[in-house]
Amino acid sequence: MTGVQTCALPILDLSLANREITISQLSALLPGNSDVAVFGFITEKDNLPQFDGTMDLTSSDLRSALDWLGVQTKGIAGDRLRAASLNARLSARPDQASATDLKVRFDATQIDGALTARIARRPSFGANLTIDRINFDAYAPSVEVKSAQESDKSGAVSSQTSTSPDSAQTSPLGTLSALGAFDANLRARIGAATFKSVPLNDVRIEFALADGNLDVRSAAIGDMAGVSASISGNIGGLGTSEPNLRDLVVDAKAKSLANFLRVADVKSPISAEALGVVGATDRKST
Repeated sequence: MTGVQTCALPILDLSLANREITISQLSALLPGNSDVAVFGFITEKDNLPQFDGTMDLTSSDLRSALDWLGVQTKGIAGDRLRAASLNARLSARPDQASATDLKVRFDATQIDGALTARIARRPSFGANLTIDRINFDAYAPSVEVKSAQESDKSGAVSSQTSTSPDSAQTSPLGTLSALGAFDANLRARIGAATFKSVPLNDVRIEFALADGNLDVRSAAIGDMAGVSASISGNIGGLGTSEPNLRDLVVDAKAKSLANFLRVADVKSPISAEALGVVGATDRKST
């Protein structure tokens, strides 16, 4: 039937010997000319079954595969979400999983790194990623799609607002309350990016989240249209009624604001040349 995407029956080839299952082949052909293949072994460690192996995924039409999975891609530029690939070494057991030697490529973006997850009463996650370059604007829904989505949700938003008279008085930190339910560590670097038409270079983020305490060790931009900036600090009490911000340090400097003012489309009453080198540092501790 026209418009219906199907996937081929998976191929499974495995054997059992010496209390070890060998998966010689587990593969499937998915929509979007996408192929996934898994190889590895299932053994017993610490009285738990554990899988160790590799996964390889390639797709010549990532958009079709995502549509088949129910992921919204409408409004994203037509020349995006095309060729993609993923390769990783996997290790998984009922209480934890990891992906190392991770290599993901989609369109012109390459991501390398590792991911971990611990499944427990209080789950924890970890990520160490390097992204060479990415244009966030290219993956943002078009203005028309955004307007339609906002129009569809406007009635629900108005209803929620009318029944929540105290919502306007809620602390901005309260929106982070969901972070109190798990622990996490993130270290990420982006070589070059574009966001809201602003070029960003050498973006670095490192934070640790534990027991409702978010320690932002560093969030820095090496160059943003001639401006470098960094922020660090601690947000405690996440998941409680009184989250708090401590030891906040914000630092920014620029040899010249000429490029930044041009990109930001800001008309300054004082010329960038007259301002010269600009720097600012702010510290707050409670």
